[in-house]
Amino acid sequence: MTREGKLEFCHCCKGVDGSQIDYDDLNWDTEMLWFEGILDKFVLHLSFLLLRFAQFAAQVNGMSKAMGEFSAKVEGTQGWIIKLHSKLATFDLLSNAALKTADVFGRFSESGTEHDKRMHELSAIAGVTGPMLREIEDYARSSAKAFDFT
Repeated sequence: MTREGKLEFCHCCKGVDGSQIDYDDLNWDTEMLWFEGILDKFVLHLSFLLLRFAQFAAQVNGMSKAMGEFSAKVEGTQGWIIKLHSKLATFDLLSNAALKTADVFGRFSESGTEHDKRMHELSAIAGVTGPMLREIEDYARSSAKAFDFT
């Protein structure tokens, strides 16, 4: 209440000229219609905001669903790539083993061929053949084993 005994109202309840409305002069029917109009506008704006929020929530849910589907596709592709990598690694391991085995057999073959070649050269140069050539060959092998020239 003011000093003059009048009720104070909010800025919405002042008269058109800005003067304070006297409590006794109020027409409650008119004021209630005015309040209902304000309330209707408030409800309309609130409804609009809630509708916008629902649309936003639907968009966020749609994006979340799309991200979930994308993540599932990425995980599926990642699993496929891991399987492919595993198969390629196994193939690489097997091919390396095959190459090493072929290399070992090649070395055996080369060493035997090289040994035979050297023995023929020795036979041709020294004129040694038969048991004497075999004795020199055995001595060469035992020397290679002793010095680990295998």
